[in-house]
Amino acid sequence: MQCQEPDSKILRRLDEWKEKDGSFSTFVELYSQLLRLQAEVKSAAPVSKLNLPGAVIADRLKRGVSLLTFDDLVLHWTRVQNLFQAVTTVIIEHSVATLQEGESLREVASDIPLLQQTARAWYDH
Repeated sequence: MQCQEPDSKILRRLDEWKEKDGSFSTFVELYSQLLRLQAEVKSAAPVSKLNLPGAVIADRLKRGVSLLTFDDLVLHWTRVQNLFQAVTTVIIEHSVATLQEGESLREVASDIPLLQQTARAWYDH
């Protein structure tokens, strides 16, 4: 629960600020919505213990590569898809993405294999 506490405090302060001032700037509203999505995911996501052998960890550290490869991650793709769709909606609502970018994000969000491919490419690079 400790890692969720800062998010809760920030969200509580943002709520107080919004109640006091009546509204947020577009940027703060965007940040607030994305932080809420992050907090929801953190509270619902199980944390798995990494079971890599010591030799694998030592080798990856020695080579200067990430301890976790994409294949080491245990992702629930329906949850990832739901989150990606929610984030896409927030980004589009706040005009952070162009119309074409928004459509591309929606396309990725609607297709789990494409989402997996995109997530792998992002993670690996």
